Amino acid sequence: MKERPILFSGPMVRAILEGRKTQTRRVVKLQPPDDVGPITVSHYHPTIIDRHGDQAPGDEIFGASSDDGEWGCKFPFGEPGDRLWVREAWQHSNHPLGPYDAECIVHYRADYLDDPHGPDGEKSPEGKYRTWRPSIHMPRAASRITLEITGARAERMQSISEADALAEGAVYTDFGIEPPKGSISLDGGRTFHPVVRGTQRNGWHMGDATSHKQCLGSARYAFANLINRLHGGDNWNLKGPGLWEANPWATGKKRYSAQAAWFKAQFNVDVPRRDDGSIALTWETFRLLAEAKLGLRTAEARAEAVFERPRIY
Repeated sequence: MKERPILFSGPMVRAILEGRKTQTRRVVKLQPPDDVGPITVSHYHPTIIDRHGDQAPGDEIFGASSDDGEWGCKFPFGEPGDRLWVREAWQHSNHPLGPYDAECIVHYRADYLDDPHGPDGEKSPEGKYRTWRPSIHMPRAASRITLEITGARAERMQSISEADALAEGAVYTDFGIEPPKGSISLDGGRTFHPVVRGTQRNGWHMGDATSHKQCLGSARYAFANLINRLHGGDNWNLKGPGLWEANPWATGKKRYSAQAAWFKAQFNVDVPRRDDGSIALTWETFRLLAEAKLGLRTAEARAEAVFERPRIY
């Protein structure tokens, strides 16, 4: 059993503490190809390149892989039975006079989301008066939440069901009926009548809505809305383009083309490839990589490197 850190936003921390959130989804950094075969989640041996440039089975890992063996990824947060300790925005009682230590009282931003002055004090007459440390800098000793992994799977983002969206922390809030606004004319503008019927607004959100205007019609769409906002999409809408519309796989090992691109970006070395696209780490390539890592070759020299064996696409 291993422990690893995982980051959560304030509303998601609240959902965990309230027992609403029992699932989390993370996007695969390097997506599988469009024509990938069926994907399963299990222990498997990824293919590695040995010092002779030949393919060989590597150490067993837990993750997702295609049945045809062309793609796979190790789960970055472990496997069932492992634990995750939550990192969240925080501050300690020694701030700003000293560093954090074991005797400090720890304050968590998620506990102040309902504060009338705002979690940062930004709504107070005096203005912002709370300063928080980013979650990435939280040490293990300051974490208050430890989770256990009970299962793992890989699926498209839009494959999430309504039940899974609820397990992600979606909540329904009855904000009531929006009061009627304005007036309407039935005779071409000669006379106007007040609007008497209000509008009922759906109330599904991820625990961070403050009005019916920030809600959607289902738990699934509320989750989609959160995904778009967390990854740079527009606020409170699903008009795209956003991560939800892209529909990525939510859990990636580098493909052959990505591996070759990595060698080029890191060392400016064009590695030779076999007919199937796999990397052929020849002795010449190995020597060039070693020189680049040791700083023995300039960028110009690396750029002028010529291989006797041409690249195979």
